[in-house]
Amino acid sequence: MEAGGTAELQQKAEGASQPSAPIGEATAQSRPNQDPVEAALAEALRRASEAGQWEVVAALARELQARREARAGVVDLETARKRRGTP
Repeated sequence: MEAGGTAELQQKAEGASQPSAPIGEATAQSRPNQDPVEAALAEALRRASEAGQWEVVAALARELQARREARAGVVDLETARKRRGTP
């Protein structure tokens, strides 16, 4: 690929990583009763993503998912099986 083509692809990729609307604002408005800790995690997730801190993004996403699953009463089958002694 030519150098000009590479530069064009890079510009498109950089533009694609920029959201068209502020994500945090839309989430906060659509979830007025959202847990403040989850709101803070979501905001930190957004900022880490913007900064390209992908390890931090992954850790925050796991924490946010775990909190939401716990609140919804989702049962982790592996943990439940270990408690029962079932393989």
